[in-house]
Amino acid sequence: LPHGAWSGEVRRFAAYALSALAFFTLSAGVMRLWHFYGAIPWQLGDLLRSFGLQASLSVVWALTAIGLMLGGHRRRQRSLWLTGAGLMALVVAKLFLIELANRGGIARIASFISVGLLLLLVSWFAPAPPAAAERSASPSPSE
Repeated sequence: LPHGAWSGEVRRFAAYALSALAFFTLSAGVMRLWHFYGAIPWQLGDLLRSFGLQASLSVVWALTAIGLMLGGHRRRQRSLWLTGAGLMALVVAKLFLIELANRGGIARIASFISVGLLLLLVSWFAPAPPAAAERSASPSPSE
């Protein structure tokens, strides 16, 4: 399509829809891997009861969130960084609500340690970019 064929709202909606589809595809791919290699029946209930799958989803979602936060930090796009932070908050809530129900097991321990280390790394390497009002008020480094 020509560059000006879509309005800003339509392009924004298309970007959100493609992002959601990519996230869903990534999650479904992780579920498919556990179905194939973990011999879990391809039934949603059976898949969601697998603590190995839950741990894998937590780590993959945390890596996705870190990618969004790093991208938002490098591009200085606060909305992209906040999307990653929201996904990371969802991962932490999932850890406490779903995976904490697993009374033992290496999957729970590995997912908690992995997500904790990823949170530590992202806070060090990709702090939140300043808001637009703060960016315009602060002088640039070249001044």
